Amino acid sequence: MLNLRTLAQAEVDFVVAGESSGGMVPVEVKYAALRRPERTRALRNFIGNYQPKEAGVVNQGLSHVEQIGGTTVRWLPLPGLLQATVPLDTTRWMCRAWTISAPVW
Repeated sequence: MLNLRTLAQAEVDFVVAGESSGGMVPVEVKYAALRRPERTRALRNFIGNYQPKEAGVVNQGLSHVEQIGGTTVRWLPLPGLLQATVPLDTTRWMCRAWTISAPVW
């Protein structure tokens, strides 16, 4: 895990380094049950500076995927991840990044 902070003190919650994920995967964690995708300043800055292939926002309820530039950003519901109810293709990047197999956390 890395801690990368901008001069304005913006930082993503986690950065997972993994060979199979194409380098670094920034992960934001939100306790809220998001109703729509939230793109934090820290996440936008990280994507702009490092152009990762994938990024994630773990939250309480929203499941969503979109492209920001060349980055695939996945909003993943934590309850679904913990209960393995989220389709495996949406958790694959996390499993590759941490080299574990879904649905075991």
